Amino acid sequence: MEYLNSDPDFPVISSCLPNSINPVAHELPAHKTQSVFRSRSTPGGGGYNELRIEDRKGQELIYLHAQRDLQQHIKNDSRVHIEGVSETRVTGNSVVVLKAQEQHTVTGDRKVQLKASDHLQVATSSHTRVGQVLAAEAGQEVSLQAGARVVLEAGASITLMAGGQHLVIGAGGIFSSTPIVLGGAAVPGTPASPLIPGEVEDLHSLELAPATQMQALLQKNPACPQCEALKQATVQGVRHVDA
Repeated sequence: MEYLNSDPDFPVISSCLPNSINPVAHELPAHKTQSVFRSRSTPGGGGYNELRIEDRKGQELIYLHAQRDLQQHIKNDSRVHIEGVSETRVTGNSVVVLKAQEQHTVTGDRKVQLKASDHLQVATSSHTRVGQVLAAEAGQEVSLQAGARVVLEAGASITLMAGGQHLVIGAGGIFSSTPIVLGGAAVPGTPASPLIPGEVEDLHSLELAPATQMQALLQKNPACPQCEALKQATVQGVRHVDA
């Protein structure tokens, strides 16, 4: 406990030292290069929130532990520059809502594995350009549907294969493995039915009450009974010395 400018009316807690009731959060002197701020869950909880800073040369680290939830509210821009590897592991759902553009540039390979279904809904147009080979495979069915027309264009040839037969369209003509017979029945394909993603819940920040704070300040009630007792003891000691 100290006082600003030695004024007993302005007490401040300048430091909090570990003791037998509240020991340090790590082993000493093995972790003497660490600065740890840890708060316990209340009441009677075994959890904790922690901010740890490691200053050992070559092992510098800033570690943040949230016992339950972590919220960030940024009113302007946020930028992250990672010069090494970035890893993210989410046990539950991950929902992202962007109200403007999204841009990604990947210099190397992109590998994505979906162990369930993939749903994509585009409001206007979708464009894809592949430099060399585009290969797609479906276990049961491939269905393409257009409201007006479907155009397949190839520089050399187009080949259709089904049921052991084939049809080849190329510069030399149209070739079929069997004579074409009029008739048959068209088989309809499966229509597209993508699902809509969910929304993100708004953050609930703690609202301050400036009027209540100002009223408490004007009442001049002691914010800390222990600080007030120390102040009174200091004032009485000064009076005894003056007497």
